[in-house]
Amino acid sequence: MKSSGCCEEAIASYQKSLEFLPDDAGVYYDIARCYALMVKVEWTVKMLQRAIDLDEQYRENAKTDTDFDSLRDDPAFQALLPDEGD
Repeated sequence: MKSSGCCEEAIASYQKSLEFLPDDAGVYYDIARCYALMVKVEWTVKMLQRAIDLDEQYRENAKTDTDFDSLRDDPAFQALLPDEGD
C-alpha cells in the first residue's frame, strides 16, 4: 500500500490542477483513488461522484480499479456503482 504521506502530497498536487482545470473528471478520479488508498470513504465517495458527474465512464473504471478494493463492501461506495440490472 502506498504511504499516506505520498497520497496526501498527490492530493495537494491534484487540487492545484483543479485551479486550472476545474471540470477535469480525471483529476477528481485520481483524487478519489488516493483517498481510497488511505481508506477515507467519505472523501473517496465525494470525489468519485464528482468524477462520474463529469464523465460517466469513470463509473465503469471504478468497478475494476484495484485502488478501490478496500471499499468494495461499503454501502456508500456500492451506491455509486450499481449493477446493470439495478
